[in-house]
Amino acid sequence: MSADGCGAPVGGAPIPATAGDQAVVEGRVVHDGAPVGTGYARLLGTGDEFVAEVPLGGDGGFRFFAAPGSWTLRVLAPGGYFGVACFAAGAMGCELADEEVYRKGSLAGGLAYSPEELRWIFSELTEVEMRPMAEQPEDSAAFGVPFLLTALFRRPAGGL
Repeated sequence: MSADGCGAPVGGAPIPATAGDQAVVEGRVVHDGAPVGTGYARLLGTGDEFVAEVPLGGDGGFRFFAAPGSWTLRVLAPGGYFGVACFAAGAMGCELADEEVYRKGSLAGGLAYSPEELRWIFSELTEVEMRPMAEQPEDSAAFGVPFLLTALFRRPAGGL
């Protein structure tokens, strides 16, 4: 158990003499060649559903035991980025006040936010970029519609 009370051991459980038919997903998180010892490794399954999470070891190490298959690994660490896409206020989506949304019992298809509202919601993060999503042609491999607002924020390096 980690010092902060998390049930998972720091860095993940030790590898037993035999892991049976389980796959071992392990590695080290480094940034600019140095281990990232503060943060969490998160294992996600098909459709990005949460499966497990362990605190990183002091050497940036992590380990999971899982069934054979395809897995996604996500790292949450200080100094990381957070991206969001939402309906842009004035372009599409619901712009009702919170109390009106609760009264009606509906988001009317989805909430819309202005850049100022997103800056307020994520005020503990540093804004990197915010803009309308770049429109993409229908035959493009990328998705893009101008009625969505995209934003990228960065968490300060000092803490989680």
